[in-house]
Order: sequence, then C-alpha cells, then structure tokens
Amino acid sequence: SSSSSSSNNHSTTEELFQNVFIDGSKQALAETLGLTDNNELPTEHGQELTEMIAATRDKMGLTKEIGCAPQSYYLKKAIDAPASLWGLYRDEVIPKTTFFDGSVLLLQTEVFRYDLLSHAPLIRDDILAVAPFNDTVVRVEQTVLGSTILQLNAMLNDKATYMYPLPNFVLIGTVEPEQDYDLYVHDFNVKQVVAELQKLLPPGTNFDPVPTPYTSTKIWLSYVQQYWPCPGKSSILPDWIPTPKSIAEKMGKEDDSTTTMTVSIVMGIILGVIGLVLVRLVYLLLRYLCCSGYTTLTPEELDVFTTTKVNNTNGEYDDTFDELSAEEEEPYHINQLT
Repeated sequence: SSSSSSSNNHSTTEELFQNVFIDGSKQALAETLGLTDNNELPTEHGQELTEMIAATRDKMGLTKEIGCAPQSYYLKKAIDAPASLWGLYRDEVIPKTTFFDGSVLLLQTEVFRYDLLSHAPLIRDDILAVAPFNDTVVRVEQTVLGSTILQLNAMLNDKATYMYPLPNFVLIGTVEPEQDYDLYVHDFNVKQVVAELQKLLPPGTNFDPVPTPYTSTKIWLSYVQQYWPCPGKSSILPDWIPTPKSIAEKMGKEDDSTTTMTVSIVMGIILGVIGLVLVRLVYLLLRYLCCSGYTTLTPEELDVFTTTKVNNTNGEYDDTFDELSAEEEEPYHINQLT
C-alpha cells in the first residue's frame, strides 16, 4: 500500500514539475519559451528596470572608461602563467602602486572573483567585478622574522582550495629567512592570520593591526589608470598637476559628478584667464623685440613729412606745397611705428 502511494506521488510530481537546463543566453531562453526572436523577451516593466539599472550605474561612475588592458588575465591560471591575474597582481600591480617595497603581503586568493578581459576599454565596473570587496590592507606586525613568515605561509596553504591551481594565500614580496619584515594582510583575514601566527611566536605575544589607506579595489583602479592608457590617449598627468578628479578626491567627493563638473568649470575659467595674460605678455615681448630700434614720429614731424615732396628733376626738396588736382595728386603712404 505504501509503495503504491509512493508510486502515485512520483507520477504526480513528474506531471506537475518539469525541468529544462537553459544555457545562460537570451537565445536559449527565447527558444525554451517558444519565442522566435530575442526581441520578444523584454517586457514593459523589465525594460523600465533595465533603464533604471543603467542610469544608476552611470550615476555611480561605474561605466567610466579608465584604461585598456594589453591582454586578458585569468583568475584561475597558475600564478606563474603568462596570463595569470594573480601573477600580474603580485609582480606588477603591488610593486608599482603601493609603498610595500621591502614588506611582505599574505593575501587570500578568494578576494578576487573574475577575469580581467581586454576585448573592450575597461570601465570601473570591470575592476569591481575583479575585486568587489574593497578589502582594506592591514599591517599585522612590524617585525616578523622571514623564517616565521615562510612557516606561516606554509601553514595557511596546507589545505586544498577550490581556487586550484592557486594556493589559499599568495605571498607577495621577497623573503630572506634572517631578515625582519612588516607583514600585511587584508582586514577580512586578520583574525585567521593572527591565530596562526601566534602558534609560531612566544606565548602572550600581542598584535595591534593598523589599517592602511590602501584597499584591494583602489589598488587595481590606480594601476589601470596609470599604466594602461588606451591607444591614442595620453597617459595620466603627473600627480603634482591638479586635475578636477584629483581635487574632487581630496574633497572626498570623487564619485560626485556635480562636484567634478563644478571644479572643471572653475579650473576652465582660471586657465582661460591665465591664457589671456600669457598671450598679452607674448605680444608685448614680440613688439619690444621687433620695434625697440625705431622712434615714434612726433605730430610736428609727421606734418612736415606729409607736406613735403621731392623735386624729381634736381633731387632737391621743395618747401612749398604745390596744389595738385585730385587727378594729379598721389597719396604718400606713411608707416608709422607706434
């Protein structure tokens, strides 16, 4: 009786519920729903939601172009592979954008979540896809012996990871066993790293982690903007030259488009005034260099010059003014340098 009831329930379930595996594409979804065209998928409310999402992304600055990747880099490639995202971060990004030279970082590989692709100019949202958590870099301890750091790295990586072939933690920095180093980690892993580190240090060792101004997302953004300009576009100006973006960042409003626009307008006015002053100075300088050897005619000299003509027969000047008819009179062209 119970087996018969179970069989009936199973049949009923199959009749009520059916499942179909749908590939993540509009075409596959349309075909599954029996539609002939992808354009039949959007609904009125769905289109409104899409437009609202796009407007929100624009307002947050997520669609702003920040650079162009020279090639694609992949999250789950071995760290020493040519197209490894973590290899790029270890060998290029950290050394070129932070002050951690001579220090050591132990960063969990799960902090990054996506590939960095080069098929189009990179926007801010591409970086957030790679590093969405914006983890703060924290200094765990100032003086950790190199041999202790190497032991700590082995302990943190003694378990398997779903990020294979990557380890659980990536060690960034050259470590000599007999040298002391500042040790940095992401704030999310501070407790885990400190717990393992305490096993290697004398009992009672205390730690006072100190946050730095660096975060995982901002480090990526800084690197791409400085070192990956798009072809045909000039690279970023030197840091000492103020720009609307740098001023807005100092004001803590780098994501406020109104503030950035206001700063741009004010800077444009100031640069315009400076440009006019420079043009005037150049004009006066050229005038001085070209004309400093000449003297200006006085009104009296000009009057004498214009009422005197040369007697072409004997080459002598005639002081008398001959009245000429309009047809006979020829004008005297005076180039007076003023």
